Amino acid sequence: MKEEMMKRDAEVILTDVISFRTIQNISEASAKSLKACFIKPITTKDISLQLTKLLRELKIVGASAYSIRHSATTELAKLGIPERDLATFTHHSQNSRTVQQYYIFASQTRVSGMDRQLA
Repeated sequence: MKEEMMKRDAEVILTDVISFRTIQNISEASAKSLKACFIKPITTKDISLQLTKLLRELKIVGASAYSIRHSATTELAKLGIPERDLATFTHHSQNSRTVQQYYIFASQTRVSGMDRQLA
């Protein structure tokens, strides 16, 4: 059931990506290669290369697969996703110091946001 939902979500995302490609005038070949990433098994290097190519086409400067992964992980930590699940998502071991750092950073960010609101 969960796997079916994930597949449906992926299909919705792919449809949005292809629609966005049309709006942004990104080559159809790029959109199709992006869709292919979700259909066949790929390596992390393939993902990084495709993402770098897409970011370049969208003229997004300063972003990388790593920075997007870091941002996504930080946002998940801010949402309070259990540490065990975050470790699984990031492919870190359980009780990983790296995963703990995301929670520390997320809590510091929340405190900073509260400080700004109170000021």
